[in-house]
Amino acid sequence: ILSKIDFLLLEYESTGLFEEDLIYETEKFIFSGTTDFIVGKGLVKAEKPYFFIQEFKRDNGEAYVEYQLVSELIAAVELNNWKEIKGCFIRGETWNFMILEKLGKDKYQYFVSHNFDSTKIEDLKDIIRNLLFVKNEIFEMVKKEMEEEKE
Repeated sequence: ILSKIDFLLLEYESTGLFEEDLIYETEKFIFSGTTDFIVGKGLVKAEKPYFFIQEFKRDNGEAYVEYQLVSELIAAVELNNWKEIKGCFIRGETWNFMILEKLGKDKYQYFVSHNFDSTKIEDLKDIIRNLLFVKNEIFEMVKKEMEEEKE
């Protein structure tokens, strides 16, 4: 499915990358891990994360994939000093999109979409639409950031 979405934004030096390490440390905890897929600034290594398909598990019974994504999103929000970030986790054929919001110091909430079954054509179309929406959102955000840097 990811091969159908071209996340390469060459003029903004952003792309989708596989197997990227991410580390965020505070006095109380350390979040570290390897993302399965990330869209970020950087063409060779993700210097700034924008969106995650953080984890894929073959078995729908592996519930912890959701919490792995939450920790990666918290790390990205803190590293970027943002209030919100989007991600997605996949268990077997089931896709779920997630939005994480920072509410305050060490306080977060997240929302999970309904299940999208990639074996059903209408759900598959919705998955692709969601990924294209995220791609366009990232494109606009990166474009705005680069314009602000020029000023």
